[in-house]
Amino acid sequence: MLTIFSLPKAFTGIYKIIQENAVASWAALEPKPNIILFGNDAGTKSIAQKYNSTHIPDIECSEIGTPYVSYLFKKAASIAKTDYICFINSDIILDPNLLDVIKVAQTKSDKSLLISKRWETNLNTEINFLDNNWFSKVVKITKQTGAIGPFSAIDLFIFPKDLFANMPQLSIGHPGAKYDNWMIYHAKANNHKVFDLTESITIIHQNHPIRLFNDFSSEKAKEHMTNLKQVGGYGYCFDIYDADFVITKDRKIIKVNFSTAQFLKKIKRLLQRLVDPIRLKLPWIDLPIK
Repeated sequence: MLTIFSLPKAFTGIYKIIQENAVASWAALEPKPNIILFGNDAGTKSIAQKYNSTHIPDIECSEIGTPYVSYLFKKAASIAKTDYICFINSDIILDPNLLDVIKVAQTKSDKSLLISKRWETNLNTEINFLDNNWFSKVVKITKQTGAIGPFSAIDLFIFPKDLFANMPQLSIGHPGAKYDNWMIYHAKANNHKVFDLTESITIIHQNHPIRLFNDFSSEKAKEHMTNLKQVGGYGYCFDIYDADFVITKDRKIIKVNFSTAQFLKKIKRLLQRLVDPIRLKLPWIDLPIK
């Protein structure tokens, strides 16, 4: 069994449709996972009740009200009764085959971080989960009208619940929050194998309006840079191409071979680790990008 936790937006407008689609897809996994929904925005409590999930309304936030993702991870780990937990964005539809793929990864390593790129589509309609073929129909629509997301967009993390017990105080809810990139670095630094599940499952991001970095206030921009400082700079920001293994469509585990591109990336990160501690102390580094 698995514990899934997330921090939804208010269940209003388009977010009511896409977030309930997402939560319903999590609840449809077999065996049904334990689901934890954080926050007290409109509709969160009622959705948690509807899907027999745990609701935690009070969360730690920054001075300007931005939730700390580090609090979510520590709280979820403290109450989870499963060895592995899953953090997921609240607009992501999960593949019913996910739990089987997790078992495949665990045959290789019981200390692992599982991640995946997402597919992106303009779904925006309620899914009929009473239809036994609901997932195949959604996937067909997604692959006809959508596209695979960028390597930097990682919305699914599955890991041993104690792996991020010492996560820095990082905020969530703005572009480039960096907690996700740091998580991959942290897992590898602590001898956990990273598995890329992109080929073996289809996770679906339901598109919605987004705010760009330039749309945020100077306070939000400062929080972005605070996160970057907390993780140590770009030299500690990894991505999906840093995975140790790929699980293929037919569920074979393939070791990722070290490439020239990875070598150059490693050199770049070493340089960033030398330069960023100085650069991030400059007085103008907190100013918003224009």
